[in-house]
Amino acid sequence: DALYRLLKAFGYDVVREYYINDAGYQVYLFGLSILYRVYELFGKEDQELKQKFEEEGYKGNYVKELAKDVKAFFGEEVLGWEKEQTIEKLGEYGVKRMLEDIKETLAFMGVEFDLWVSEKSLHQRGLVEKVIKLLEEKGYTYTQEGALWFKSSNFGDDKDRVLVRSDGTPTYFAGDIAYHYYKHERGFEEVINLWGADHWGYLPRLKGALKALGIPEDWLKVEFVQMVKLFSSGKEIRMSKRTGEFITLRELLEEVGVDAVRFIFLTKRSDTPLDFDIDLVKQNTAENPVFYVQYAHARVRGVFREVRQRFGIDPDKESLTEYVSYMKDQQGLELMKELLFFKDTLKDAVLSLSPHLIVYDLLEISKLFHNYYNHHRVIVEDKSVMMGRLSLLKGVEIGLKVGLNLIGVNAPERM
Repeated sequence: DALYRLLKAFGYDVVREYYINDAGYQVYLFGLSILYRVYELFGKEDQELKQKFEEEGYKGNYVKELAKDVKAFFGEEVLGWEKEQTIEKLGEYGVKRMLEDIKETLAFMGVEFDLWVSEKSLHQRGLVEKVIKLLEEKGYTYTQEGALWFKSSNFGDDKDRVLVRSDGTPTYFAGDIAYHYYKHERGFEEVINLWGADHWGYLPRLKGALKALGIPEDWLKVEFVQMVKLFSSGKEIRMSKRTGEFITLRELLEEVGVDAVRFIFLTKRSDTPLDFDIDLVKQNTAENPVFYVQYAHARVRGVFREVRQRFGIDPDKESLTEYVSYMKDQQGLELMKELLFFKDTLKDAVLSLSPHLIVYDLLEISKLFHNYYNHHRVIVEDKSVMMGRLSLLKGVEIGLKVGLNLIGVNAPERM
């Protein structure tokens, strides 16, 4: 979302797209996990199902909740259904419910998507088949042990990769090639993907496949996103994939607020692991970086209200640029320079796709401002000095507001 805001601000035409993994084995396992929990609620035993669930199933409590809803809606009727069809049906149901949750959480966080593209729809529309055929025609595939392989080692990958398994089903890789080919066909000049850091090794084979299809290598950029570790009371909140225990983003947003989550998530490069201290971001102190920056903006607004009340001068309407020359003190000039360089930071941030650079500068501007504010009274008898300092504060206000808006964080009037 921060990348989108930044690119839009610099005049790019940007489309935000969410790729839904709603096809393949993972969805099958999801449906199987729901069915296992449904059987559990009814006290029905199925050893084959149990074994598969214990080996590969989804163990989280949310699966139990979905199973309860299935039981409430269908009752014992579900026990009489054919097992494989039921797994497929419950997989679709689970995906639908998870998507509703995802959309609600994103809306709560102020993140929107223009398009939601389903992996399943690519298969249904024959796009996966089309891309596989194109790669075959170009001579980049071969058959071995009944499976169809892509010659990804020709493009710098460490080995060749399977496109179609020996049972005739396409791999995730085939679906991903089709998805990117589809994006290229729609006329996008550049594509930025956000992937989990554990998918780093996946990039050479995808870029190789796109190159084989005649798509330029620099067309696809991938930003890798590392894990977030949550801390409370000085201890890490442990999360486990095996048991399905985790903290949801929604829970974190409700605990510390949207502004805190958005700001802290952008304090580091996306490919750097992030430690998120829940207790720290709930404090109204200078140690809390979110509070520190927002309080700088609120402080400026407080000064403006007082000036308006006491002198009838409205800094929101008054042209203050003519008074800048009255700014003589060293600390004020340092702050002014930092504000002038901020536009270069924004340019660097958009060119390198690094919104965390904005956060660095917001913290630096806030530090210099708080220091200045603590050592210099703004409202003084000498009107020209006061107006000069107000012009500096106006620059601080604009800089903070622009930066906070680009990362989707509020610039409060009062705190």
